[in-house]
Amino acid sequence: MQNLTRPIRLHRALLLLGTCVLAAWVPAAPVIAQNAGEKPSPFDALAGDWQGSGTLQGNAVDAEMSWEPVLAGRHVRLTTRFLVGGQVIFEGHAYYRPGEEIRGVWFDGAGHIYEITARAEGGELVSDWGDPAIERGRSIYTLTGADGLTVVDAVRGEDGELREFARVTYRRE
Repeated sequence: MQNLTRPIRLHRALLLLGTCVLAAWVPAAPVIAQNAGEKPSPFDALAGDWQGSGTLQGNAVDAEMSWEPVLAGRHVRLTTRFLVGGQVIFEGHAYYRPGEEIRGVWFDGAGHIYEITARAEGGELVSDWGDPAIERGRSIYTLTGADGLTVVDAVRGEDGELREFARVTYRRE
């Protein structure tokens, strides 16, 4: 009887080992929702690397953007770069905390640090950012199909009206 159970144990061990190797080999999609019962995060559709072109303060720019879960998947990092002639002319990072109330913080190469409040509206992520003592604005991320994204950035004037200063159309890499 002992000889018959040995091949079964070996088979189970090999099956378990094969499953572990396969699980480690297959790349996982970056999903930001943490628990099976959680509704999907609006950041799930944005996850990944994006390349684009558009305008910044009326000048043509190329742009790079990436969205990725960080810090044990509890936050989402946005990295944005604007380039002219292959040289980075502006870079910023935001860290968002997904949830019912989406909050974040923006840091950029100009030395700004702004609080962010955001909300999902249909196929858009609307992020209001700023410091009332310095400047306030809004960034709207609009999905255009599975691999397209348009980002419009605007700043509030003294009259409270939003004025667009950047618009970029991206394709997912």
